[in-house]
Amino acid sequence: MDKINSSAILILFANSCYNNDPIE
Repeated sequence: MDKINSSAILILFANSCYNNDPIE
């Protein structure tokens, strides 16, 4: 896997978890 591809997956995963987390 390319570093860029790996980073993109990590970012998307983290973003998904962040969006699913009820901050309000």
